[in-house]
Amino acid sequence: MAKDAGRGEAPRPGWPRWKKACVLLGAAVLLSGLGLHAWTALRPVGEGVPVAQRARQLTPPEAQGFAASGSRTGAAGGHAAAEPAQPLAARAAPILTESGIMFFAGLCIGAAVRAVAKLLAVLIGLGLLGVLGLQHAGVLPPVDWHAVGQHIQSLGALLQAGAGRLDALLTHTLPSGTLAGLGLATGLKRS
Repeated sequence: MAKDAGRGEAPRPGWPRWKKACVLLGAAVLLSGLGLHAWTALRPVGEGVPVAQRARQLTPPEAQGFAASGSRTGAAGGHAAAEPAQPLAARAAPILTESGIMFFAGLCIGAAVRAVAKLLAVLIGLGLLGVLGLQHAGVLPPVDWHAVGQHIQSLGALLQAGAGRLDALLTHTLPSGTLAGLGLATGLKRS
C-alpha cells in the first residue's frame, strides 16, 4: 500500500462487508455439507439409532417373528423393506453441499457476466458510433431505426421466455436456487 501511495495511484478498495459476509455464508454452507458427508461416512453403523430400530436393521428380511406373516407384506406380496429413517445429518448433507456449490457457481457466473456486459457495452457503443459516423459521411445509406427497434424487442421476448424457464428451474430447486441467486447478485454487484 505504501508503494502505491508514492506513485499517486489510489489503493484499490477491498470487498465491502456485505460481500465478505455472503462469501463466508456460502463457504460455511458448503463446508458444513462436506463435513456432514464426512461425518456420516465415518460414523460407525448403528450409532445414534435407537436400539429397537438397530435390531430391525440387523434382522434378515427372511427371518420370521411372532407376528403373522401377512402383517409384514407390502403391496407386491413380498416382505416390506423396513427401511430405517436416515439421520438428519445424512439427509441435510447433500442439500447443504449442493447449495454451497451453487452459491459459488452463481458468484463466478455473476462476475463473468459483469465483465462481459462491460465489454459488450463498449463494443456496442463503438459500433453505433462507427455506423453513425459512416452514415454521416455518406458511406452507408440511412439506417431504418424502427426495424432495429423491432429486432431488439423480439430479442427481449426471447430473453423473457428463457427467464421463465430459469425461474421454473430455480423454484424447483429452491434452496440451491436461492443461494445461486445470492451468489449471482454478489458476483454482479461490484461493491
